[in-house]
Parts: sequence; structure tokens; C-alpha cells
Amino acid sequence: MPKNSVCIMMDYFDASTGVEGLDINPGVKLAYDEFFADKPEKIACLWGNQYNHAYFRKV
Repeated sequence: MPKNSVCIMMDYFDASTGVEGLDINPGVKLAYDEFFADKPEKIACLWGNQYNHAYFRKV
């Protein structure tokens, strides 16, 4: 990905934010968190009604 580009990720549910929603695919957050553990990019949550997603900006 080019520097400063944005990637939207589907079904990222983070219960620690306190926002209610559907954890449709519980393995998604685990997989994203493991992948980004050693990377400089930070995941930010997005909410829309009961749907939870996320995005990151390429550093």
C-alpha cells in the first residue's frame, strides 16, 4: 500500500471500547491484532449501528 493510504477492515469488533455491537466473526479481531502486533500502523475502530469495523492509515 502507498504511504498515507487508508485501509478499511470489516467485522473488527473491540469489546474494550464499550460500544455495543455484533461480534459477527470473533476470529477477525484476533487475526488483525496478531498481524499488526509488530507493525507501526494502529487500528482505529469504526461503528455504524450494530456493525463494527476498523481502519488503519499506512505509515
